[in-house]
Amino acid sequence: MQWFAGFLIAAFGKLFDYLLQFVGKKIAVGAAVIATALALLTAFYVALKLLVIGLTYQISNTYLLQAFYVLWPSNAELCLSAYWTAQVTAFIYREHRENLRAVSNVT
Repeated sequence: MQWFAGFLIAAFGKLFDYLLQFVGKKIAVGAAVIATALALLTAFYVALKLLVIGLTYQISNTYLLQAFYVLWPSNAELCLSAYWTAQVTAFIYREHRENLRAVSNVT
């Protein structure tokens, strides 16, 4: 009976270890992709926000400043950042498709 229990523990332990490694690699690659996309989004957002602040700092006329903010919506930086992050992420995926498949493949 002890041998059978030892066999079952070893078999299920190996199965659990295999499944954990399989899922762990997929999660690690997914987390790296999400972290890279968030870093790009933050960098683009900060750059655009600083650009808008720099532009509005130079405008001394309040009417021109109001007209600028009428034409430039409050969420424009975030929208443009999301757009450029998606474009850069798609470019990286297209250029390195085979390398990404090799890294994410768990064989």
